Amino acid sequence: MLYISNIQLHFYSISNLNHNYFITQFSNYLFYYSNHITFKNAIN
Repeated sequence: MLYISNIQLHFYSISNLNHNYFITQFSNYLFYYSNHITFKNAIN
C-alpha cells in the first residue's frame, strides 16, 4: 500500500488543478481559433 502524506496529496491536487486548468484553456483556445479560421474561409 502506497502511503501519501496529507501535504503531498494537497500539493498534488493543487498542481493537478493547475494542469487541468491549462489544458482546458488551451483546448478552448484551439477550438476558438479553428472555428475562426473556418468562419473566415466560409466568407471568402
